[in-house]
Amino acid sequence: MTVDIKLVIYDNETSDLTVSMKVEGTPASLYCTEALLDNNDSFEVKADGDTCTLGLYGADIDDVEGGAMSIEHKGGTYTAKISDFKDFKDSKNTTVTMIFPGEVIDADTNAEVKGNTVTWSNVTSLDSVRAEGRDTDAPTSTPSPTRTSGNGQNQSQAQNGDQDGGSSLLPLWIVLGAVAIVAGFQGINEVEDTTTLGRGGSDTTAVALAAALNADV
Repeated sequence: MTVDIKLVIYDNETSDLTVSMKVEGTPASLYCTEALLDNNDSFEVKADGDTCTLGLYGADIDDVEGGAMSIEHKGGTYTAKISDFKDFKDSKNTTVTMIFPGEVIDADTNAEVKGNTVTWSNVTSLDSVRAEGRDTDAPTSTPSPTRTSGNGQNQSQAQNGDQDGGSSLLPLWIVLGAVAIVAGFQGINEVEDTTTLGRGGSDTTAVALAAALNADV
């Protein structure tokens, strides 16, 4: 049997908790019934192929205090802890994943962190897992147009200390599936006139956009 425990924390102080189980060679419909809930009607049970999922959705973080899981919201940070994995001691592999509204800022040393997500593998050997994450996404700076000198050479905004701040709608565009088409060979000069970038201008634009979007390259 393998078990995946997933905790998703939202910025409105609610959370989703799911426990997904797979028993090799056994359809989930044979064992994935309400009997697993032990009279706990807060959870939902669902069988889908070889996966059985127990889910608690939209729970206030205050409602999960006092058991094997706790979530605290303080000072712009969520702190989550899950313990007591003895029920899964016979599992071949039990993983725990926590997803925060914002970036993970602290986690156990045996955790794998990527952005707003932290994951532990083989947690049955651990007493507990714990992580902290921001309660909101950090604002993303809007990239300034690439500036050119009078001779058409590209200039770095970081070197000029001329980078604009402010929030950007780019993350929202991505969520909505929009695609931005950018003229990679155009920029502006020191008097805000539109100009053609020098040699390698399209590459410069691509690097600037990748940095602004935190893209994997």
